[in-house]
Amino acid sequence: MKVEIELQEETIKALEQYASFYNVKHKVIGTNDEQSIEDIIKAAIMMYIRWLSITPSPFISSKGLTVLSRIPHIFSSQGKSLSELSLQTGIPKSTLSGILKGNIPNLENFIRIWLSIGQPPILNLLEIRYDS
Repeated sequence: MKVEIELQEETIKALEQYASFYNVKHKVIGTNDEQSIEDIIKAAIMMYIRWLSITPSPFISSKGLTVLSRIPHIFSSQGKSLSELSLQTGIPKSTLSGILKGNIPNLENFIRIWLSIGQPPILNLLEIRYDS
């Protein structure tokens, strides 16, 4: 099947630049993998179709699920000061204070904390409770 689409000029230029970059990169590294604008569009459509087909499992539910932070317990067991933790993680003391009071950190702060305490298994940082 053949499909024709109309694209804006800047979209075509962006696709041409990407295809050119991709092709030069692969010539430099010694692979003869070459992409055309059509290949990029086909791949994008396939990715979009796959993305649409992914639906969360009906068996996964957050009802009755409570996630608590174990970070305060880990920090207190290490005996470090708030200033020391702030320097290690790059997280402001005010934000760390909230985390040490049990607030769940955002992903960036979670990763910084995880790195600063020696990268333990992630589940060691969380307490998951299932309410009945």
